Amino acid sequence: MDVMPGKFDGTNYSMWKFHFDFFVEGKGLEGYLNGTVTKQDETEVKAFQQWKLDNGKLVFWILISIVPHVSVPMRRMRTANEMNTYMKKVYHQSNMSRHYQIESEIFAYSQGDKKIQEYYAANLTCGLNMT
Repeated sequence: MDVMPGKFDGTNYSMWKFHFDFFVEGKGLEGYLNGTVTKQDETEVKAFQQWKLDNGKLVFWILISIVPHVSVPMRRMRTANEMNTYMKKVYHQSNMSRHYQIESEIFAYSQGDKKIQEYYAANLTCGLNMT
């Protein structure tokens, strides 16, 4: 999945989710992530096969866009929605300790030998992780 700027490593959920959601929307498959498209009855062969194909794509895209240790707890999950819900619950942090951690990173960050554009983008990324 070459369109993702980097793999989700357990610390960059907000940025990863931003990119991943737009990628999935571009494929027209967001319903599989948000749960509005549900597993089809196996007796409806054509609909079930389409669901299985699309869900499989999303599960694959999730797994190749995250580092291996993040995927370990998801080994028994079989739908993209289950994985999406799990990752949001575990990694989406909108609490004070996470905000403090990010503010500390921003405060400690220095330009060093980075170009001004790189420095600005890194600071902006830290700030976006607070959302």
